[in-house]
Amino acid sequence: MATSNSPFLSLIIFLSIPLLSHSEPQLSLDYYKATCPDFANIVTETVTTKQIATPTTAAATLRIFFHDCMVDGCDASVLIAPNKFNKVERDNELDHTLPGDGFDVVTRTKTALELACPMTVSCADILAQVARDLVVMVGGPNYPVLLGRKDSLASQLNDYTKDPTMSAFLDLYTPGKFDNMYYQNLLKGLGLLSTDQMMAEDPRTRPFVERYAANQTAFFVDFAEGMQKMGTIDVKTGDEGNIRRRCDVFNTVRT
Repeated sequence: MATSNSPFLSLIIFLSIPLLSHSEPQLSLDYYKATCPDFANIVTETVTTKQIATPTTAAATLRIFFHDCMVDGCDASVLIAPNKFNKVERDNELDHTLPGDGFDVVTRTKTALELACPMTVSCADILAQVARDLVVMVGGPNYPVLLGRKDSLASQLNDYTKDPTMSAFLDLYTPGKFDNMYYQNLLKGLGLLSTDQMMAEDPRTRPFVERYAANQTAFFVDFAEGMQKMGTIDVKTGDEGNIRRRCDVFNTVRT
């Protein structure tokens, strides 16, 4: 990973995912085949335009996707903007530095999809699909995205976990280019932060670092698997959620 801000979240995902519940109820690869047949093309076109214009978009979006899934599931609750009626997830200090370009690409994609398929595609699905397309754009692995998530009906500050492992890694950045140079640098003692270098020194995580440093394909395979698992954590389906008109506000005012 060639960027200067390159603490990488994939290893953390792989280590933490077994401790989290994930399921695939009512999700499918072709969920929008009949209701929004141009869904994938619209997402790809919008994402491509945004990433070319603003190369930091990929890192920004992956960070937001990670925050969303790790707090009460992949339900677009992190996209809700703060308001005077309710303290939302984005009021948490860990979310204060979430990059605007990640929110912007989701908003642009939602707008384009609303023109083609009004009130059909959830913001939660948009975030998951956009994140995958951006991974591919910056040279990372392609992987299937299951669809059919509903958007959450709530976003609350107190939904944030107090688990110390979660808190320690929620603020990691994802690099702008996917390769295994980051892990090679860790083995050389070139971790940019002390938390980076700890992964190479801790006997629990060093085998992962060594494996990924030696084998980029293994890193890509594990990253893709981790993203798929993370994307199904506590998803909302059926009456558990709805389809928002806008990703940053609920369809009705909540107090």
